[in-house]
Amino acid sequence: MPPFRELTAPLLRQAVDRLSDPVRIVARYHFGWCDQAGRPTEPGSSADIHGALVLGSARALGAAPEDAIRSAVAVELVHNSRVLNDELMDRDHLQHGRPAAWKVFGGARAVLAGDALLTSAMSGLTHGPDACPNAAREMCRTLLALAGRQDAKLAFETCPDVTVDEYMAMAAGKTGSLFAGACALGGLAAGATSFQVDCLRRFGNHLGLAFQLFRYAAGGCHWATQEAARQQTKALTHLTSANPRTVDPLFCLATQIGHRPT
Repeated sequence: MPPFRELTAPLLRQAVDRLSDPVRIVARYHFGWCDQAGRPTEPGSSADIHGALVLGSARALGAAPEDAIRSAVAVELVHNSRVLNDELMDRDHLQHGRPAAWKVFGGARAVLAGDALLTSAMSGLTHGPDACPNAAREMCRTLLALAGRQDAKLAFETCPDVTVDEYMAMAAGKTGSLFAGACALGGLAAGATSFQVDCLRRFGNHLGLAFQLFRYAAGGCHWATQEAARQQTKALTHLTSANPRTVDPLFCLATQIGHRPT
């Protein structure tokens, strides 16, 4: 993919820096920009795949990536809001090699930081001269899907036998829905038709499911590798339907999804 991070990183930092302390320090720590005392640190590598999907989808339909920066930043904020809450609910002690935010600052402040990032994301979509009501509606649709499938994931912890179909439904709603929303938002920013937006949404859903399955396969689950490849193929079919002359970056991201960092 082109260096899309160079487009989103400054606005992402601005959005976080507008938050009030102590929530701002929690958020900055979560992003890897500071230590627990607020001292600047060198951020580690980050996939930033959700923002890349927004910008890549816009470009695939002929728009300049700059036209979709607002949505790309919003999606990255939503993703990180979800991660902050997921870490607490899953009791994950580490994030990118250092203590998770909830372990450092406590669960309550981690939740507040996640809420602040989510609010900032929605504010970015709904305020300003170029606000897009359709983008806000798409994001709300995505958030509802995320909440429903996170609940399903928590239920799995006390369920001794989770079927493949149940896992697939959870992964489609959790990872697939955010990928789907990101791609649809890129299409909306490009002024795509309803058909094209729906194709991008389906592309993102299958790609997100493939992404999750490739991660599962890395843990030694052999059936997941074959299913991930099948979902990847479905995703590319929908991408081609959205635009038969799809530019390379988004296509390349989709074909390399199994090799990207998490």
